[in-house]
Amino acid sequence: MGNFIYLQRYILFIILKLKNMALVKVIEVISSSTVSIDDAVRNAVAEASKTIRNIDSVYVKDIKAHVKDGKVTTFGVICNLSFRIESENGL
Repeated sequence: MGNFIYLQRYILFIILKLKNMALVKVIEVISSSTVSIDDAVRNAVAEASKTIRNIDSVYVKDIKAHVKDGKVTTFGVICNLSFRIESENGL
């Protein structure tokens, strides 16, 4: 499975490189929320957006929930965020 993800990233990189001459980087982030999985994903993007520009997509790699006294207390996600790297000529 891990090799497939790397192959997907490589293919995405080649397509974008040929199409727009853009370079795309993928990073992995972990986020949580006491509200929902959706909120945890939004938190991941919001926090990363504070220091990273041009975020294009988020891939949710894993989801988990913490349980206390029979109730879900927090939701956690591991996300891969893709963003374009700006070149010197502004592309």
